[in-house]
Amino acid sequence: MKTLQQFLWFCISGGLAFLIDAGFTQFWVRIGLDPWTARGLAFPVAVTFTWWFNRRFTFKANAKSVGLGREYLTYVGTQLLGLSVNLGSYALLVWLSATVHAWPVIGVAVGSIAGLLVNFLGARHVAFRRED
Repeated sequence: MKTLQQFLWFCISGGLAFLIDAGFTQFWVRIGLDPWTARGLAFPVAVTFTWWFNRRFTFKANAKSVGLGREYLTYVGTQLLGLSVNLGSYALLVWLSATVHAWPVIGVAVGSIAGLLVNFLGARHVAFRRED
């Protein structure tokens, strides 16, 4: 039950992060930045929010043993791994499947689910691992 509850909180965090990511990206495009730069600036804001949210609410972490800086960098690393799995899954499916090539939303969905699972497992078992 605890894992399911954590997963649901993790999904809430991700939904809020999407709003932050999309909002900052759109804002920076509106003030004149190109979409790639805007997205590059939005990602650190969103990942920092999810780190804070997940350590406070999802995993109720205590970073005294490793330090906040190390915990944050470990968390960002796990999230970048999930992002890589997301984009890699998407690219592979678009390349291998004519259906996904014609309907890339399928690849986005599969990549998002794969990335979500990797991100959750990385956060739970690496970044916020408890030494009980």
